[in-house]
Amino acid sequence: MNHRNFVKASATSAVGVMNVPEQYGPYVRIGLVLLASGGCFLLSFYAKSLTEHNVFPVLFPGVVLSAWIGGRLGGLVSTVALALGTAYFHMPPDPSFRVADPADLIRLGTFILSGMCVAWLSGVLKENHGFMMATLTSIGEGVIAADCHGRIRFLNPIAVSLTGWSQKDAKGLPLGEVFQSVYADTNASVPIPAPDMLREEISLPENIYLISKSGNKIPIDQSFAPVQTDSGRIVGSILVFRDATRRRQTEAALLQAERERLQAQRMEAIGRLAGGLAHDFNNLLTPFEADRQWGTGAH
Repeated sequence: MNHRNFVKASATSAVGVMNVPEQYGPYVRIGLVLLASGGCFLLSFYAKSLTEHNVFPVLFPGVVLSAWIGGRLGGLVSTVALALGTAYFHMPPDPSFRVADPADLIRLGTFILSGMCVAWLSGVLKENHGFMMATLTSIGEGVIAADCHGRIRFLNPIAVSLTGWSQKDAKGLPLGEVFQSVYADTNASVPIPAPDMLREEISLPENIYLISKSGNKIPIDQSFAPVQTDSGRIVGSILVFRDATRRRQTEAALLQAERERLQAQRMEAIGRLAGGLAHDFNNLLTPFEADRQWGTGAH
């Protein structure tokens, strides 16, 4: 995976559900950061009387949302903007950026430090999420992730192409409704194991066909694996599959070539056997032929 794929996935994870064109993504993220910070700041005026002038608990969600939407930079910008707004409007003497009460100054400093930490941690979490999404998107096989209830949470582009289901249409549906597969010999449906029944990776037999949304049959190789936490708790499952058409065509061609080679060897062996039998038969007839010719000459 290259850096460009990672940056793209990381940048679009917050606005992808909004179907925003890629070229407008940065402007949308800036707008969402401003909306989150501004909304929390406006709410602080209402909450000021309820929280005994301690508005910082109301402002923290704005920092977290801004960090998730805009990364570390969004979180830091939100922290600074909210700190300046709080100093100007909520701390005496207001309106002024000067903070007269040392206790208020300590609370403001604590908010800035805490906001910077939250922004950093939220940014790291967002980047890790973007890295994971970029990894799953870049895999050259179909990947479908389901939650512990067997409902789809994610499809990568290869899975979308093979199943015919878009990410938007498939999300939230049971895995068996989107991924329908049958055995090639019996045409019976292939059972999908429940996530809580998986303990290790399971590879299914090779004679399986995927039934796409349009009804096409695609030969596939597939395997299931559980998604587990560090404590061993199963929180979902991963289905990995790939189009096996080319592999099976290659195997069929190799098998046909082997059959033709064996048939040629059989025909060659039969020819040699027939030639040997003919030679032996001629050898047996030679004395009789000589006697016949001798008898004819004597007369």
